[in-house]
Amino acid sequence: MTDPLLFAFVVGMIAILAASYITRWILKRDPGTARMQEVSKYIEVGTSAYLKRQLKTIILVIPWLAIIILSWRQRRRPTKRRRRPIRPHIHETSRHDRTAYAPNIDWNLNNLKHQQV
Repeated sequence: MTDPLLFAFVVGMIAILAASYITRWILKRDPGTARMQEVSKYIEVGTSAYLKRQLKTIILVIPWLAIIILSWRQRRRPTKRRRRPIRPHIHETSRHDRTAYAPNIDWNLNNLKHQQV
C-alpha cells in the first residue's frame, strides 16, 4: 500500500512540472500583432484589479468565518457522560406459538431515540 502523503507529493510535483512546461511553451510563442498586445495589456489590467478586489474581500471575510466555525465547534463538543449500551428486550414466545429456536427480539425504540451513539 502506498503512502497517501507520498502520492500527494508526487502528484503535486508532476503538476508543477507540467505547469512550468506549458508556461515556457507559451512564452516562446510569437506575442502577436500590436493590436493583440494592446488587448493583452487590457486583460492583464482587468484581471489584476479583479484579483485585488477578491483578496480584499477574502481578508475581511476569513476572520469572521473562522470565529463562527470555532464557536460552533466549541458548542458541538460531546459531553463526557457514560452512555448505556442499547439492549433488546427479549420476549419468550409460548410453547405453542414458537416458530423458531431463538426467542423473538423486540427493540425498544424509545431507548434508541435517547441513546444515539
